[in-house]
Amino acid sequence: GWLHRTDNATIVPVCIQLAEVTINYGDGGNVSGLRVLEMETAYSGTTTSGTATLALPTNFLEWRKLYITYSGIRRELRQRSAIPMSLAERSVLNDIPQRYWIQGSSMYLDPIPNGTYTVTGDYYLKVPALTSTATPNWLLTAAPMVYLAGTILHGSLWFGTKFDQSKWAKAFEIAMNQVTRNDIRKRGFGMIQAPVDAAYLNRGRFNIRTGM
Repeated sequence: GWLHRTDNATIVPVCIQLAEVTINYGDGGNVSGLRVLEMETAYSGTTTSGTATLALPTNFLEWRKLYITYSGIRRELRQRSAIPMSLAERSVLNDIPQRYWIQGSSMYLDPIPNGTYTVTGDYYLKVPALTSTATPNWLLTAAPMVYLAGTILHGSLWFGTKFDQSKWAKAFEIAMNQVTRNDIRKRGFGMIQAPVDAAYLNRGRFNIRTGM
């Protein structure tokens, strides 16, 4: 309807899927993938002694925070590069994990766990695909312009060289940024203020000669 065409019914579902890829991962340029509160999901897993991997959750995008608990202590796990450890390193590094890296659908722990530990945290879940639900997902309800502009933008190659995609590219960028800005407000980041020492505020003039 927005395109005033009747020959695009079969291509629109594909364009929606392509738009959802950009919504989740960004376009490598002006648009970053969404990472907002609605996408955050709690995680809990358990390590196995001598096993380096834990399966990633279904529709996982990336970790927000990840912790390991041992002896009542909770410590944050840090991400390391995905360069595999050498065989020499693997032979001696069986201990409490401190870091992790991601490869395929698995998370590798470093060092390899030497016991059973609880791993908890929060991760970003992909925006639910419209094709997999009978009702609109949270993003279509909250920001329909993201889907409208994204779908038309990703169909621009099919629509031909005379189709002007620039206004839809801008509309998609603005709509995605608006979702992120709304998320910042919901998190209350704008309310955070740097603490100032009251004693500093109560000081009078400073004399550089006397130091008082």
